[in-house]
Amino acid sequence: MGCGSSTPFDEDAFLQPHEADTTSMLPASSLGPLTIAFPSGLTRGEGMQSVIKQAKGGFKGMGGIATSVDAAADLIEVATAVQVDNPDENAAALVDSADGALRARWPVRIAGTKDVERMRFELRDAAGAALGLIVMNKCSTDKACKSCVLLVCSTVPRVQGQAHACEWKVHAEGMRPAKNAAVKLSDVGSTYACLFTQTRLAMSSGEALYPWALLVPDEYSMRHLYRVYLADRRGGFTTGKAHQAYHGASTSIGGNKEIRYKKGDAGCAVLRKDATGRTTLRMAPGIDPLLMLSIALLHEKMMLSEHFIVVNSGGGGM
Repeated sequence: MGCGSSTPFDEDAFLQPHEADTTSMLPASSLGPLTIAFPSGLTRGEGMQSVIKQAKGGFKGMGGIATSVDAAADLIEVATAVQVDNPDENAAALVDSADGALRARWPVRIAGTKDVERMRFELRDAAGAALGLIVMNKCSTDKACKSCVLLVCSTVPRVQGQAHACEWKVHAEGMRPAKNAAVKLSDVGSTYACLFTQTRLAMSSGEALYPWALLVPDEYSMRHLYRVYLADRRGGFTTGKAHQAYHGASTSIGGNKEIRYKKGDAGCAVLRKDATGRTTLRMAPGIDPLLMLSIALLHEKMMLSEHFIVVNSGGGGM
């Protein structure tokens, strides 16, 4: 959806401070907008020429080569100091300790594997310390379903007493509704349930993980709408009025594509993709940078037509 207004876009006025959550995967900027940049195409799958063939006894598995990803989300800009009057000196720079600590954690490494069906990215800070894990699954291989869901896990519990993160799957519900579903989703008249197994998720270096959020695109919205279901202590996710909705309006300026995101009714981020293949994400103060990075990756994946796979006797990539 384009922006038809002729009034110049005031980005600084758009990115107004938000009240930061009590916990975040990485500290949000407190003094001013934070800007990160990372390569575009991180979620592009492989094996698009694979075809599902009918065999005796059912389908053969869908081909596709899982490839590795090793990229960095670089910190481009963040306000870390303000100028104040000092009785003992003419002027001195006072550095906000929280923003100073934030700067030291970047760049964030994004490493893992991907294919057309699933991706799994580990996030680590500049010193190699584990931050969390992103796991994206397709809702279904059914032709009519075009949704995917992204689970964000953190090495730090979001709430006290929280259970560990576990492997998960998305189940298409039939006549019998799935029991103990973390979240139920609707798409093109079908209902899908996110179900967690008993197998724990962990970083490759062994650190335990805790569910942080499920990110779900809203297929019925004409905007780029993403619902963020935050994890709760019971092992489920907040739903109904408690969940957070992020939505964006897209526009093109020259060769650049731009999406302006809002959290509720207030501007929270501006994403730009330029002709060189770089994505820049500028976030308002108080916005969790890793959660917004996850939304940007989900948006990128949803925009790739390769993500939608037809499963039938003559199926292949759309």
